[in-house]
Amino acid sequence: MQRNKTHSNQPETQRLVGIFLLVISMLMPLQGVAQPFPEGHVRRLTPGDVIQVSIPDRPSMNATLTLDAGGKVSIPEVGDIFLSGLTSTEAELVLRQWIRLFDPSIERVEVFLQSGGGNGVDFFLMGEVVRPGMYSFVKIPSFMDLLRAAGGPTNISNLRQVRLIREAGSKTEVSELDLSVLFEGGDSPDVALQSGDTLVIPALLAGVSAVPTSTGVKVFGAVEVPTVVDIKGPTPMLDVLMLAGAPTADSEISEVYWVHHVGNLPEARVVDLRKYLEEGNPVGNPLVYPGDTIRVDYYEEPWILQAITFTLVSMAAVATIWLAYDRVVNE
Repeated sequence: MQRNKTHSNQPETQRLVGIFLLVISMLMPLQGVAQPFPEGHVRRLTPGDVIQVSIPDRPSMNATLTLDAGGKVSIPEVGDIFLSGLTSTEAELVLRQWIRLFDPSIERVEVFLQSGGGNGVDFFLMGEVVRPGMYSFVKIPSFMDLLRAAGGPTNISNLRQVRLIREAGSKTEVSELDLSVLFEGGDSPDVALQSGDTLVIPALLAGVSAVPTSTGVKVFGAVEVPTVVDIKGPTPMLDVLMLAGAPTADSEISEVYWVHHVGNLPEARVVDLRKYLEEGNPVGNPLVYPGDTIRVDYYEEPWILQAITFTLVSMAAVATIWLAYDRVVNE
């Protein structure tokens, strides 16, 4: 009899274990399964490139395609597909997803670069751009064309100290360019690009870390890159924050702490940057001077909201466990 009693308790124990595992799995955060494309200085597709698309499962769709001026290829059964800036492997993945909308049975798509549309006009972009690599063009591009082909600068790129590296015979020439003017309405640098040139976009932190604190603005707190920003004279606060990578998504821009020296004495005040962004009130975007300090606070929910959120989450978890247990017991 004792053996039968033990045996009869096993299903109930298994149910309780199952409920416990179910609750744990529900409370665990979801883990991302998507893997980023591998980064590297590799050849990426650009307008004018000619590619051979091979589809073993449907040879009738094999085609030789040319990327148009907008970086797209056209497949009659699917439509226009943007491929500029991708490697051949990445293009295979993109084409496969699009073509499977037409025929889900297709398992493999192969892409081979037949010829570069740039006819040897190649450039290399390294550092803080979205897609570092080698890019070919039909003709000598502008600096903006190069940055666009690479997906643009990252949010920590230092466009004021871009290095241009050029092979001149047996010598290597390195010059420094300020490309920030391209995004500020200024003129492009008066430098003629040549095929084979390499542009290195440094990180903002690396570019300004050596700026003396007496001639720069110390920026820290809820900004992308806490650093010392180099300015030459009075500069609007928002411009200084943008040079530090901009305030983060969890920043409290209505409370920006600013320390400015009046004579030999520091004077502190709190600036409501939101007034400038929402109302255009210049009081929310004062002029900042070399030697000043800016701290952007992180946003914090009022304690009452935090308590309510914690209580609701706890009640929901308890209710879920109880309902699951009650359902199993009453089955």
